[in-house]
This record gives sequence, C-alpha cells and structure tokens, in this order.
Amino acid sequence: MRCYFHSGSDGRCAGAIVWRTVAKGAGCEMIEVDYKDEIDIEKIKVGEKIVIVDFSFKPETMEKVLLLTKNIVWIDHHKTAFEYKYSVELKGLRDNAYSGCELTWRYFHGEKVMPRAVELIGDRDKWAWKFGEHTANFNTGLLLYDHQPEDIIWDTLLNVDSRIPFTHLQKHIREIKGEGKICLKFRDQFCNDYAKGYGFETVFEGYSCFALGLYMFGSEAF
Repeated sequence: MRCYFHSGSDGRCAGAIVWRTVAKGAGCEMIEVDYKDEIDIEKIKVGEKIVIVDFSFKPETMEKVLLLTKNIVWIDHHKTAFEYKYSVELKGLRDNAYSGCELTWRYFHGEKVMPRAVELIGDRDKWAWKFGEHTANFNTGLLLYDHQPEDIIWDTLLNVDSRIPFTHLQKHIREIKGEGKICLKFRDQFCNDYAKGYGFETVFEGYSCFALGLYMFGSEAF
C-alpha cells in the first residue's frame, strides 16, 4: 500500500488520518509530494492499493498508474481535481467546499465528529477563517512540531486513542495556540521592521503599490 499526500499541514493531516485509519498496520509507505515532483511509478506494484489525499496526479501520470492498479482512492479539493479527466472513475471524494484533511476525515469516518485540529487546519487551508485568531494561532503553533503523518502529535490531535482524556486534548491544543500566538507576534514585528527598512513604493502595471521581497511570509508579511 502507498499513500501520496500533499506537502503542507493540510496534506500532512490528511495523511495522518489515512495512516491511523487504514495504513498503519498495512505496511504502507507514506510519500509527501508537490506538483513539481515526479511520481515514482516504477515503485508501484501490480494491484497495489493507492491512496491519494489533498493532491491529484496529472492525467498522463494517472493513466500509467492505472495500467498497474485500479485499486485507488483519490481525495482532493484543489482546482486540478475538477480539471483533470481520467479514463476510470475513481473512488474517493472531490469537493472544493472542504479542505483535503476535512474530506479525508469525511471519507474514512463519515459523520463522526471532526476533531478540532482538523477543523482548524481546514479553516485556514480553504481560507475561510471561521475561527479567526484560533485558526491563525493553531496553524502557526503546529509548525513548531514534527507533524509528518506518522508523528506522535497526531495521536492526540486526532484523538485516536480513547484512553487519552479529552481534557488532555484540549490542553494540548491550547498550548499549541499559545505558542503560535507568540510566533505571530514575532512575525508581525519582524515584518513591520523589515517593511520600514527594505520596502518601497513603486508603480507596477500602472498601479501604485508597496513592494516587499519577503518570500517566507507571503502576503501575510503585509
């Protein structure tokens, strides 16, 4: 069994759900991918089960995979999921109203209550911001921890072990949000100082704008 998941917190959370639901005891190989990456088709075995979450294979890649196996579950919410056309209708969920991890939870757990961590990650990934600063703080704080699908943090955040008290889960989420809040305070001050020192007003394509070369924070630098 192989699970391909998109890089970033949404994809990693989706992968963590797969790992704890169907993959952990199946000798599954977890593979993080981005759209710039080549898919390792030569490693896929005939008839092997493939789970793809928060990601879509390019049509020419998927057709090669389908020659080896049709035992595929495909879950995605990105624009490409609706643009790509494959010769076989695949199992899974495709819906841009949800994030990748939310869709993955719904596919494998149905109407079971969605963990708070999944809601907060999904809220940011689909840019809904329903939970405001809770979303911002949690997603930033999560980056301080190892959070690949197999990492232990997900055991608590996904509440997969019924022996873990719910109060412990709540405490852990509060701690992550608290750490994230501090990180965001640093980010905002750093970006403010950087903008004052290195940003500049200019005209681009006829529009007056403020330019700032700070890739690591993207639009959040403003």
